[in-house]
Amino acid sequence: MSKAWHLVENLKTRTWLVMVTTVAVVERVLLYLSYRPVIYHDTGGYWQLAGQLLAGWDTYDGTRTPVYPAFLVPIGPDERVYVAQLVLGLATTLLFFLSWLAHQPKGLVWGIGCPGAHAQSGSTLF
Repeated sequence: MSKAWHLVENLKTRTWLVMVTTVAVVERVLLYLSYRPVIYHDTGGYWQLAGQLLAGWDTYDGTRTPVYPAFLVPIGPDERVYVAQLVLGLATTLLFFLSWLAHQPKGLVWGIGCPGAHAQSGSTLF
């Protein structure tokens, strides 16, 4: 086994947590500063359903499942939704790491690799 790998294996769990968290936070801050929220063709539909939920379930038409529109209601405008999604992506990355701590299924590669890969996944950034 190489000396570099031995060094990696001997780092404390707290050190790995700090490293994974730092990468995930820096990545999201850079994304927030360089990439603005985008309005897609279905964005208006989600906001319409959020408005229907605010008006009460009587006006909800069921075009989509109500979970994401219900998520939008308390958060507000697109900018805040964007920040909330970035924070949820960060929380998911940290949950991967904590899950590894609880189970440690395959050793260090899984424990750092899984949350690290998740932190880099574009679909979970926002």
